Amino acid sequence: MKEKNKIVDVDRAWEALHVRLQNDGLMNIRKPRLTRKRRYMQFAALFGGIVVVCGAIFLSWDSEEVFELSFASENAGENMTLVSTLADGSTVYLTDGGTLTYPGSFEKNKREVSMTGDALFEVVSNPRRPFIIETPNVVIEVTGTVFNVRSFPSREAFELYVQEGTVEVVCKANEARMAVQAGEMVRLQAGEWQKGTASGVDLYALYTAKMRFKDEFLSVMLPILNRIGDRPIVLRDPEIGERKMTVAFSDNDSEVMAELICAALNLRQTIKQDTIYIFKP
Repeated sequence: MKEKNKIVDVDRAWEALHVRLQNDGLMNIRKPRLTRKRRYMQFAALFGGIVVVCGAIFLSWDSEEVFELSFASENAGENMTLVSTLADGSTVYLTDGGTLTYPGSFEKNKREVSMTGDALFEVVSNPRRPFIIETPNVVIEVTGTVFNVRSFPSREAFELYVQEGTVEVVCKANEARMAVQAGEMVRLQAGEWQKGTASGVDLYALYTAKMRFKDEFLSVMLPILNRIGDRPIVLRDPEIGERKMTVAFSDNDSEVMAELICAALNLRQTIKQDTIYIFKP
């Protein structure tokens, strides 16, 4: 049985990691390497046409709807994350104060989003369609991986840690490029990359202690809950997965999460051989 995730102060955890890397001499400054100029301002051209309709924000993006997801927690300092699944199946865990801009459907040859704030990305692998994240100071490109990004324009700060796979980051100011492997982290300081290695960093523990879903299909939520829970939750009737929920979880105990789901959707649960089954009454 898995140990329950503890509630972690993300800022404190990152600062402790950074101090440890510096003390161990692992934060090595790498000189920027210039590359071909890229179209970094593709997203910036869109920001001027924002129209607010019924609380949702839509942008013009090649005749497709573009959504802006902003998360402001009701209680400051509660470390809640808003979990959203994109059109390609990738999952984003957005923390308080963060903003994510994404299309209703991705282009055939690439997947582009933009963000500010602090978020964990779990990107579905697709080498033919790279996943590109636009931040105020950096462009990030991956094909499939798990990593987190902290980008705050007011502080001109950028940090990234990779848990799985490889991530490529490019500084907009001077086009300095760097590849970041699993177990590595980078910071952008005065246009130069500082890179170090770290072990024992569990991003899921940082971002899943308290989660909120908004109007999400149960079938989409369950794989996320099963990843962090202490036992699997299974739907006996696939039709149940088509139901939507707006719910917050503050305990990664699978039985507690299943009870919340059943109470909200008028369902029942039973436990057999360490598996929780949810079914219609």
